[in-house]
This record gives sequence, C-alpha cells and structure tokens, in this order.
Amino acid sequence: MSAIPSLNMPGDPQAYLSTEATFSICLLALAGAYVLLSLVRSSDAGRIMTAIRESELRSELLGYDIRFYKLVGFALSAAIAGFGGTLYTAVMGFVSPNVFDLPQASQFVLWVIAGGLGTFVGPVVASLAFQLLSSQLGANQVFNTELIFGATIILFVLLAPQGLQPMIVRIANLKLTYRFGFFRRKEKPA
Repeated sequence: MSAIPSLNMPGDPQAYLSTEATFSICLLALAGAYVLLSLVRSSDAGRIMTAIRESELRSELLGYDIRFYKLVGFALSAAIAGFGGTLYTAVMGFVSPNVFDLPQASQFVLWVIAGGLGTFVGPVVASLAFQLLSSQLGANQVFNTELIFGATIILFVLLAPQGLQPMIVRIANLKLTYRFGFFRRKEKPA
C-alpha cells in the first residue's frame, strides 16, 4: 500500500502535521505505552503474568488460569504493536510485507536482548543505539549491517545474558557499595 497520507490535524484533513509534530506524537505514544505497561506490571494481573513468565507450572498449581493471562498479555502487546505499526505507516507513507522482513524482525529481537528482558527502558535505549549504529554503518557501506548485528547478538548472549540495563544497575550498585565502605576491612582495635 502506497500513497498513505501522513497524520493531520483532527477535523482538518488538509492540515498535515510537520515532521517535528509527528515525532512528538510518536514520543507521546511511547511514553503512553510505557505508563500503561508500568501500571499493568504493578497490578495484580501484571504480577500474575510475571509469575507465569517465571514458572508456568507453579502458577498453574497456585490456581491461576494461565491461558487467560497469556491471552490478555498477547492482546495488550498486539494492540501496542498495531498502534506502533499505524504510526510507522503514517510516518513512512507506505507499508508492504517486505518492510518487516527477517533482518528487521531480528533487529527487534536484538533490541530486547541487548536492552534486557523484563525491562522497559533497556530495549528503548538499545533500539536508539542500534538505529544510530545502523544508520552510520549504512551510510559508510563498509561493513555488512546484518553481520554486525548477528555478532552483537552473540556477544550479548555470551557476555551480558540479562541485557545492558540489569548489568549497568548491578555495576552501579557495586560501585555505590564499595564507595560507602562496605568492602573495606575492619580496623583492629589498638
């Protein structure tokens, strides 16, 4: 599908939004999805979904209907993905099956692996970093972008299996702990 009109002002189909305004709407949509998912995660249903992610069998033995909670999680993620796809289509002006082919789908997986499973901020930061890297590599055309991303996935799985955000938090906690003297030896009384 091509020649899809860009976003416009509500009530005035001829008043198309500028690139900056469209970017602002996309940023607001990201913030809204973040708030919504944070609220869901802190609710009882979110805690049950987390328990199901950790151990389906244990959650089922505790009496939770895991199929229902999986369906709710799937429907919520599909709604957010559909809204994101709508914004993407409005920004780009076209959509085709080739837009989300295997290299693009692998980038989504890379963002989640690099950012950290179970975090919200990590994949967003990873997506920004990898899109910047992709645009730099694509502009220079020196390296194969998919090869670099494949090697990056392997490095993250081997060196930082939890992702960047949990690793950075762990390192920061160690530095704070060391800074405040929890690792210092106790002085012997004289």
